[in-house]
Amino acid sequence: MKQYNTGMLKTGLLIAGSFASSTVFAEIQWNGFASVKASYASYDNIVVPINQLPDDNEFTFKNDSVFGLQARADLADGLTATIQMVAEGRNDFDLEARWAYLSYKLNDNFTINAGRMANPIFYQSEYELVGYAHDYGRLPKSVYFGYEFNVVEGISLDTQHLIGDFLLKTKTLYGTWDGDIFIGATGSELSASFDSLLSFRAEVSKDNWSLFSGVMSLTFDDEGGLIELQNGVGQGAAAAAIANGATEAQGQQLVNLLSYADKDGIYAYAGFNWSYQDVLVSYERTQVTLDDTAFPDVDGWYLSLGYRFNDLLLTVRKEKLDRDLELESFDFLGHPILEGAAQALHIATGGGLIDGYGVGMRYDFHPNAALKFDYFFGDDDRPLTLPLGEKGEFDVVTLGVDIVF
Repeated sequence: MKQYNTGMLKTGLLIAGSFASSTVFAEIQWNGFASVKASYASYDNIVVPINQLPDDNEFTFKNDSVFGLQARADLADGLTATIQMVAEGRNDFDLEARWAYLSYKLNDNFTINAGRMANPIFYQSEYELVGYAHDYGRLPKSVYFGYEFNVVEGISLDTQHLIGDFLLKTKTLYGTWDGDIFIGATGSELSASFDSLLSFRAEVSKDNWSLFSGVMSLTFDDEGGLIELQNGVGQGAAAAAIANGATEAQGQQLVNLLSYADKDGIYAYAGFNWSYQDVLVSYERTQVTLDDTAFPDVDGWYLSLGYRFNDLLLTVRKEKLDRDLELESFDFLGHPILEGAAQALHIATGGGLIDGYGVGMRYDFHPNAALKFDYFFGDDDRPLTLPLGEKGEFDVVTLGVDIVF
């Protein structure tokens, strides 16, 4: 039987109870959100192409359903405490403290936050689980990949400045992260952690448009299931190559190349939103790079066009997740077994090659609720798992309701 996270639940109830018993000192603001959605997925010749999608031929109410409750305590003189408790269907509705942080407002332009909070790696980072806050039945998965490091522990500085008719908002964050990372080649997760993480984002907006961009640098720790797997694969391939004439130095080069331990990475994103009367256009692009590894550069993007008919919004989008494969870059290893192992890992990592389309509908049938529909379909070309020249296909359908309260 699945065991619920009772420790986290008790902590959340204790904090909430402390808030409630201290109303003489703090004003508590409660907010909530929920999504109840049914999803179905079908894959042809591929495993699950992107993190957090249903399994093949699975009809489920759990994968895209979520319930959340947030409490914000105003402790006066610019100090606030926020906790967000979330139960996601894909995690068997186990309750967890997704956010738990303190904020101190220095003035109208600067706010300092410390604790467990959203990592600004997408435009919708702070509302990724709040379906009512965006127009999609499911956020475009080629960008909103479901990265596990979207929530971190650390400290951040928020700023906002009105410059003429333009509003400039920025966020700078430093922190750490540990958890599980989705492995696209196997459809499974392995433990990993970052020693340090530094991110910055900025958004400029005016009237009916906004421009945004952000960047994050990180350093992998030298422990965890992911590092152990990489070391095991590298050492096994190195041993086979040494037995067939490679030197120990060449073998160690492969081991170092395949491991993320103590390696640095960069994650960057940018995009825009624009609207005119009933027309809405959105674009967002991301890129991931890991230095001195076999991991290929990964690019994801989507372009969405929507049109509103009173309370009904229809959207169509194009999205793509691609990898920059450079097989010849491993020629320096100087042995066919070593080069082949590096090329295989180079192809297998970074997820699939997604070339997809989406159509969606949002109907605001209630001031606090919206009916959503999304159909996401396309191709996935993975050289290791498909015959040469063939492509896998996927279809994912979602229907349900988003609410806020």
